[in-house]
Amino acid sequence: MRLILIRHGQTGHNAADLVQGQTDSRLSERGRLQAELAGRRLAQMSFDAVYVSDLERALETASIISSIRPGPDPIVDRRLREQHFGVFERRPIVELLDEMAAKDQDFSTFAPPGGETRVQFYERIMAFYQDARRRHQDETVLAITHYGVINILMGTFLEHEAPLATDWRIENGSITIFDIDGDGIVDAVELNATAHLLPEGDTVLN
Repeated sequence: MRLILIRHGQTGHNAADLVQGQTDSRLSERGRLQAELAGRRLAQMSFDAVYVSDLERALETASIISSIRPGPDPIVDRRLREQHFGVFERRPIVELLDEMAAKDQDFSTFAPPGGETRVQFYERIMAFYQDARRRHQDETVLAITHYGVINILMGTFLEHEAPLATDWRIENGSITIFDIDGDGIVDAVELNATAHLLPEGDTVLN
């Protein structure tokens, strides 16, 4: 299976460095452009199935991509949602990081009040992945999802020593591609590819 992962386009929450988690938010002007550019990049690829998180920013990204690069009808899957950060959602990211630091914890151990533990998050992501492998063993799958989801998959696939705590930079609108053979051996084809995007702050195509 080839698994193509796209992080949704930028939102106002992203631009303001706020925790989104499972809070719904719409794409910014830049985010809509990022989705369009990702769609153009996908025009060079083929895929057999499309899955998308049910959160608004991912659905909007999928809609824009579909208008640029028609393909299979997207299948909405709640397991591709971002981690639920409970009381920290809509608050500055620095507050979440400061709370973890004060408790000498990281993403793998911190349980946000009213939210979801990293283990719970990991288990639902891997349930999606195992289902996708079973259904699409020799096919290409596109998944439009979130920062945390892609980080968990990257940490697992690349055999990071602490996959629940990985925090690679995953840009809005970026594309990450993995090839997985029948034995589950993973080959990283592209990680956080952004060459198709415009420079930071640019929102106009020339």
